[in-house]
Amino acid sequence: MNGRISISRNSRQGARTSSWTVPSLHSPARLAVALADGALTRDKLARSAFIMGEFENQEENEEILSLNLCSNSQIVQIICDNNAFTAKEGIFNPEETVTNAEIFFVMKK
Repeated sequence: MNGRISISRNSRQGARTSSWTVPSLHSPARLAVALADGALTRDKLARSAFIMGEFENQEENEEILSLNLCSNSQIVQIICDNNAFTAKEGIFNPEETVTNAEIFFVMKK
């Protein structure tokens, strides 16, 4: 099932309406694909999983050395602390492209 989104705005040239079809996002895999602009990075996948999931702050935090490279450092910290993602040897590698297997693993958490 697809949805249609319309945005109207008024300008000096008159009213304009833009609309486009949004793919169904009822499955985590489709959401991940829809959010990807080209290759899906670990940083984007962490944000998608956080939006879809129910993650809580943990008392103990996993040490992530590359947290300053992440666009959403708090989200990445929470996702890693809840074991939905791992920081290999303390490095998260936010710009690394994820595989389909990683997408499914993260989204089912």
